[in-house]
Amino acid sequence: MIAPERFHAVRRALLVVAAALLVMTFATAQGPTGVGGADFASEPPAETSLASSSHLTALLAARASTFEATVDLFRDRYWDPYYRDWQEWADEHRQAAYEAKERVVFDAIMRQMVFGLRDDHSRWLGLAAPPPDALGESGELSSDPGLGFGLQVRYLSDWGLLVERVLPNSPAQSAGLLRADVVVRLGDHDLVGLAAGEMRELLEAALHQPQVSVVIRRGSRLLTPLTLSAVPLREDELALRPYGVILASGVGYLYVPSFTQPGTAVSAHQALAKLTAAGANAVVIDLRGNLGGSVTELGAFLGAFISGEWGEAEGRGGQLWSASFDNASSAARLVAPDGKVVRSLTLERAVKFDGPVAVLVDAATGSAAEVAAFVLAERAGAVVVGERTHGNVEVVQSFALPDGSVVLVAIGNMRLPGGVSMDAGLTPVVSSRVDMLDLAAGLDEPLAAAVGQLSDLPFVPGKWLR
Repeated sequence: MIAPERFHAVRRALLVVAAALLVMTFATAQGPTGVGGADFASEPPAETSLASSSHLTALLAARASTFEATVDLFRDRYWDPYYRDWQEWADEHRQAAYEAKERVVFDAIMRQMVFGLRDDHSRWLGLAAPPPDALGESGELSSDPGLGFGLQVRYLSDWGLLVERVLPNSPAQSAGLLRADVVVRLGDHDLVGLAAGEMRELLEAALHQPQVSVVIRRGSRLLTPLTLSAVPLREDELALRPYGVILASGVGYLYVPSFTQPGTAVSAHQALAKLTAAGANAVVIDLRGNLGGSVTELGAFLGAFISGEWGEAEGRGGQLWSASFDNASSAARLVAPDGKVVRSLTLERAVKFDGPVAVLVDAATGSAAEVAAFVLAERAGAVVVGERTHGNVEVVQSFALPDGSVVLVAIGNMRLPGGVSMDAGLTPVVSSRVDMLDLAAGLDEPLAAAVGQLSDLPFVPGKWLR
């Protein structure tokens, strides 16, 4: 019997040889290049040339090399070495991966294998540019602009089109629409009682009209018809951008939908500056639906409310880095145990907010956003309102594989300073959740509860709509 260490050493040596053969074969073979190009869709016919046969052999060798390199990464770098029996995990998928001639089949196998870990962070990206880099940082979205009003909506057949979010710098915002508004008439069409398909057709048609009249019900009042004109928008980018509004005298609202985009912290500080200039001495931070994102964007955002060390990442063998915000330099930093700055982000105009804070969370608040809620509660004394979070606070790193594929591996787990775990999730001080019918009637119950906490009222105020 071969010892596991010896087995892995021999396997790695064979994979190096396979990779070398792959390079040599591609240098002489004619036809499709295989890796990164067009794979064979079926077995080659009997008359296939020697070069094509060599190409197929090299292609399958590449599959094996990439598969085993992926397994090695998870076995050697995954933050919890005992999370799975890694050899058993690999054995479940090895044969199918080795035999996959089509790229789409291989990607499906690898995607299923990594997804099967169910840690919500590790992912198979395949031959795609990795959105995150070594610490879960994200790149720019590259979608082309399409026509849009700047609305996130939900259709309730007995009510109409419920506005869940109004995107910043959009026609909908300019027209004065608010969260919890209900569009009851679009152009010449009443929207109550329509089938979902009819609703989609009307919306699509409205996007291509020079302008369309909409009738809004806000709470119990019908408003004077508004006019909307669709314009080219990158709605996926706008949907990730923080924005702020004044809810009531002295209470501001800061919506932070994600930490994935570069510039998130800058936008949040700018929004917070506008709120304080408008008289906000308390603020509600809405992290509902925020799935997380960049650790440095998170750190720079937190710098508006705290200073000093706020977290650390533990990986295989100990601490990976500690996270802090330095007031003097307005810089968020991740620093390794040897003192090396792993990553940093400096703000030109950092804002400091010292007033009362409430944080809204729900079951979809995760990763960096979940850490934000923990830190704000621990360090800024924030009152947390909403639903319990799940404790999903892993740190990912992207790795390039022998064939150019990319895989994300959870290499660390975030903790509060001193090793305080966040794995059990965050239980709100005030438990509350949004009911869509209540929202259609004008009540965002968690937001109302948060305003009540900040206003020190003995009751929940009536209706806060944004």
